[in-house]
Amino acid sequence: MSYTPTVWVAPAGTNLNKFAKTSETSTDVILSPNPDSVTVAGTPINTTNLNKMETGIKDVHNPAFTEAATLENIATGEVVETLWGKVKKAIATIIAWLDQSVKTTASPTFSDVSITNNATVGGTLGVTGAISGATVDTGQGANEVFRMSNLSVIAGPGESMQIAAMKVGEVIFFTFQLTSTAGNAVYVMAPSVGTDFLVMINSNGGTIKTTGGYTAAGGLILLNNQASTVLANGFVRRIS
Repeated sequence: MSYTPTVWVAPAGTNLNKFAKTSETSTDVILSPNPDSVTVAGTPINTTNLNKMETGIKDVHNPAFTEAATLENIATGEVVETLWGKVKKAIATIIAWLDQSVKTTASPTFSDVSITNNATVGGTLGVTGAISGATVDTGQGANEVFRMSNLSVIAGPGESMQIAAMKVGEVIFFTFQLTSTAGNAVYVMAPSVGTDFLVMINSNGGTIKTTGGYTAAGGLILLNNQASTVLANGFVRRIS
């Protein structure tokens, strides 16, 4: 409800505090205002004006309002009911947004995700459709995304180990511990599926069997036939 303030006007005149007395007795007297002149009557101080003031104060401290129908900003000069109705709408909208299941689900699944500018995605993002964007850069070049994993191999005399199948572009970082005895060599081979593999290897012994850092599918990577323990590390990447 809109509040219209009362404009309080002070009385004006001559001898406004002058009173006439009547019915005087030894214990009582009746005093009545009796100014010489009154030019401005002034605003009366009565129950109507005082109750209006009290109602206005109550409406500010305990406003009755309903939630606004639409989300919009508050404006200067709006009545209390309208202002708090807008505030309630804003708070309700925020609570509803925070309460969405996608905000409280550990691993939400989306049908499509569109990245229009730079974006950082943390945690696990389950995507059943396409991720579209100008560029996805993993540090391997624009739109280059490859699987990377680690492999640890400990092999003894007479054992052979072949790296499992790899996808094109996939990279495996490896550590080898190859122990051989006289007449019992041990070796590691490239995956059997594929054409060319890039191998970078650092070893304290044994024989590195790659040619110029490359080997073919099923080719030997490292051979130890020296009755010793060879330690090696590096990576292999499937080129084709």
